[in-house]
Amino acid sequence: MTIFKTLLLLTLCFATINCSKITFSAIDEDNITGSEPHQPADPSNPVSKKLDILIVIDNSSSMLQEHSVIHDKLLGFNRKLKSKGLDYRMAVTTTDAREVNSLTKLQTPRGFGGKVISFKGKNFVSSSTYNPEELVLASLDRSLEASCGTADLDDNDYWLEDESDPEICSTDYEEPVKVIKQFLKQKDTANSGFLRSGVPLVALIITDEDIESFDDKNMNMSQQLASIKILKSNFKAYGIIAQEGDIARCNANWSGNVSQKVEEFISLSGGKHNSICDANYVSIFEQIAKDY
Repeated sequence: MTIFKTLLLLTLCFATINCSKITFSAIDEDNITGSEPHQPADPSNPVSKKLDILIVIDNSSSMLQEHSVIHDKLLGFNRKLKSKGLDYRMAVTTTDAREVNSLTKLQTPRGFGGKVISFKGKNFVSSSTYNPEELVLASLDRSLEASCGTADLDDNDYWLEDESDPEICSTDYEEPVKVIKQFLKQKDTANSGFLRSGVPLVALIITDEDIESFDDKNMNMSQQLASIKILKSNFKAYGIIAQEGDIARCNANWSGNVSQKVEEFISLSGGKHNSICDANYVSIFEQIAKDY
């Protein structure tokens, strides 16, 4: 019995001596959820910032001179936006908010009533589109098209005095704020596919006039901005507009008016504006890229 106890004690002793300490590593929470471990950002390959840009171009007779030179004034905007790392989409419409031709009662075409212009069957161009700049710039020069897609015979349209004039394309309706709201209300219909979820929207208003409508001249811009932000919360407006002093700075034949209400709207939204008289407009895109 004594020998058995001695052997048992020796066995237990050797077992204790040969045991190693067991350690436990911290639990990887990422592996618990099944997700990939967090990878640090690669500074050599930065993530592109996303931005949707709606250009609202004044389609009136006083803008014809600007239409004819706008290609040169905006040349290089694509390179500027891409150099700032922007993954952008861009759509174009006019300041003409009419949804129905007042005389014929026919629905107005794309480019009117907040409906964006079509680019080869698409509602927008993007930073990955082949030659997006030329597509946009061609759409902004409205001076050479015979009718801009409309057969408008409204008595208020100045071109009735000379229907052979190439200015027949233009319409003297300038309601950019109303157009922005119309555009947003048609984001899932006529303008579908353009806006991306969670991506900021910038409206760039290009005009040499103020809001020209009996209904709109007394608009409360704070209320108008609030109604737009209900439709799109992350929204700002920028502008190439007629600023104070531009009558003296611009061409002597310029017939525009100071964009007082438009300027107020832009400022309230947190955006910036440059002068319609500037020799180059690309700097506004640099400002937009800087702000985002």
